[in-house]
Amino acid sequence: MTTSDITQLAGAIARTVKVLRAGRGWSLDQLSARSGVSKGVLVALEQGGSNPNLATLAKLSDAFGVPVTQLVEVGEEPAVRVGDVSRVMWHGPAGGTGTLVGATSPPWATELWHWEVLPGESFGGDAHAPGTRELIWIESGSLTLSVDGEPHQADAGESAQFPGHLPHHYSNSGNSAARFIMLVVVPPVNDLHSRTACVLRPASRRLPSRAAASHGPRQRNRVHLPCRGRAPERSPPPGPALRAAPCVPVPGRGTSRGSAVRPRPRRRR
Repeated sequence: MTTSDITQLAGAIARTVKVLRAGRGWSLDQLSARSGVSKGVLVALEQGGSNPNLATLAKLSDAFGVPVTQLVEVGEEPAVRVGDVSRVMWHGPAGGTGTLVGATSPPWATELWHWEVLPGESFGGDAHAPGTRELIWIESGSLTLSVDGEPHQADAGESAQFPGHLPHHYSNSGNSAARFIMLVVVPPVNDLHSRTACVLRPASRRLPSRAAASHGPRQRNRVHLPCRGRAPERSPPPGPALRAAPCVPVPGRGTSRGSAVRPRPRRRR
């Protein structure tokens, strides 16, 4: 990849991240909290002055709920694309490669990868967003897949699938190169939980109930219970800072159904 290609790629990532963040109404702090990428890295990335690695792109992909291909897309994506749009996203220390072949559009985008992991090389380790699924098929060689600390060996012709939200790691401990196909299903972003978390208040604060708020400040500590000609058998539970006095019907007063009065508290002698 030439210097011109790197500059063009950095500019494409900067534009895409800005558009995705603005479309969701997130600040840099919110995106940093969601993705686990520091605010300083995000600032440099949006200014086009950073060339992020695969781990950073994967974290941003999980945060936005889009495939990695959308983050590194240089031009506009047509409705039908035919051609080689693959991009090498990982280089192993011994010469192995991880190539992002392509991806479908969100929601529930699917990434298609082709990997060649040479003996002694390994990659992975980070858990993805909840709902992520991974599927691999071994083309040649053998591969050790560790999911949540438990190793599994997959040989040529075999496949393996697992939840991507668990910590996982790929390694080649054999004597020949391991070549395999990987599919990664990227779930859409669930904003409902984040919105709920933003409006939660500390547990130490006591908020007035709807009944108290509806009667104004003077009657904040009173709850008016309906009285239908007889005392209620079971009163609804009071709010956290409210206590409800029982209703006692008094015939002959007010309406024909009787009106409710509250008994006066007994004096202690």
